[in-house]
Formats: sequence, structure tokens, C-alpha cells
Amino acid sequence: QDGNVIAVKEVAEKIDAEARPGDSVVDAFVSSDSPTPLTPLEAHLRDGIPYVTLGQPEGPPPYLPFGTTVPSPAKELRKAFRDTSGRVFLRVPSGVAVEQYRRGGGAGNDTFLIDRRLVLPRGATIESERSFPAVTGSDLYVIDSGS
Repeated sequence: QDGNVIAVKEVAEKIDAEARPGDSVVDAFVSSDSPTPLTPLEAHLRDGIPYVTLGQPEGPPPYLPFGTTVPSPAKELRKAFRDTSGRVFLRVPSGVAVEQYRRGGGAGNDTFLIDRRLVLPRGATIESERSFPAVTGSDLYVIDSGS
């Protein structure tokens, strides 16, 4: 990747090439690396693809630790899957384990994003995964939303 810090443009090109009407993008990458609403992936995507960044502060700056509301990434993820009629392109930092919902209880019985693990909403299935190496690499999952 010729020294890219984050492979953003390449991820956006892949999404743009494969996205169909009804598909959406969920970016879980930024929420793990920045406390501010940076959207470098969104800036590279073509217009018209619904885009959600998990775990970003609401409202105007400044984003202070005790005065800023940050929505639950798990709730945002479930809503993003409910709101899409097609597939979800999910970008996560390299090394994050993306897992399908597991029936039978335990920690895998609900959608969540904790440390290096993300459990998908019930009914969502992973269609494909591709890694984008860089100084800070990312993985792109194409997920059938189950809708």
C-alpha cells in the first residue's frame, strides 16, 4: 500500500464498485481510533450510499469526556442493519473479530462491539471479507443484512 497510514481510498473504491441499490456502509473503524467525528471513508464514497459511523459524538464540538453524548455502538449497529434493505459493507480495524449471532445465549447472544470483537445482529450473515493492509489496516466485510 506504499506507506498508506489507513487504506481509505482503496476501501471506498471496493464499496463503490460492488454496492447496489439498498446497500449501506457501517464504519466501525473510526470509533476505535478517534473521539471526534472524522469521516475519511465517507469523503471517498460516491454520493447516495447510506453511511453510518459507529460510536461518534452527537452535537457540535467541543467533544469533552463528560459533556458529550455518544450513542451505543451496538444500538447503532442494530439500527443500521434494520434500516438497510440490502447488504451492509462493514469496515473494521484489522484484528477485530466479526462474528455472526450465535443462538443459545452467552455473550454472543446480543449485538455488541467490545475491544476487538463485534457480534452481528441476529439474521445477518457474512458473505465475504477482504483485508486492506496499511500502517493501520482495515478489513471490509460484505454482510447480508437478513432483511
